[in-house]
Amino acid sequence: MSGTNKLLNKDTIKEMISILFPTTTKEYIEIITNIILDKAPLYKIDSHLSLSLFLSQIREEIGDELKSKKENLNYDSKGLIKTFAYYRKNIAEADADGRSPNQEAKKEEIANKVYANRLGNGDYLSGDGLKYIGAGCIQVTGKTNFKNVQIRIDRYDKASSINILERNDIENIEGGLISAFAFWIWKDINLVCTDMSDETVDKVTSIVNKHTHSYESRRNHFQKIKHLCESVTDAV
Repeated sequence: MSGTNKLLNKDTIKEMISILFPTTTKEYIEIITNIILDKAPLYKIDSHLSLSLFLSQIREEIGDELKSKKENLNYDSKGLIKTFAYYRKNIAEADADGRSPNQEAKKEEIANKVYANRLGNGDYLSGDGLKYIGAGCIQVTGKTNFKNVQIRIDRYDKASSINILERNDIENIEGGLISAFAFWIWKDINLVCTDMSDETVDKVTSIVNKHTHSYESRRNHFQKIKHLCESVTDAV
């Protein structure tokens, strides 16, 4: 089915990817584009506007290398205190767990502490914090969110064998993208994808990552590919 979706233009998708993820090879862009053409419309990401808003978000979530990633917990003590309420309440532990000249960040400790008893996770000893650490092209975090995303994968893509409750699935690019598509439809993000304004980008950002400091950055990503939406819209 690759390349057969009539609402999304293959060359336009490739150009969007090459602009937002400039280090991506032509061969890899082809793979990503085919995944988008085959899978994104199943989750109602079926217009260049919705796709451009989607790509702008994942560009900020995972950086300029288009690969599914796990949350990076390589914080020093100051970073832990700034980022996580747990360490603001337990400052001595930030010194013990954070990266320093004498030690690497204790990522397992950090994950299991900051995500314990949250987002459907068990307590510190359960290990759920590390197991359900932020992952995928949109950083799905916590056991409850993993389950809700998997429900949408099973509902909208019945032929899929993707199971993000198994770590290796969400960590490869197909699983990472599909988990992000499923998050998108779960949160009804398409309902706010009404135009190409900064306000619309901000509405999308508030759903994907409400408390982020990267609203401006996400708007900037969208501005880089906005013209592609306009040109395709004009041509239709």
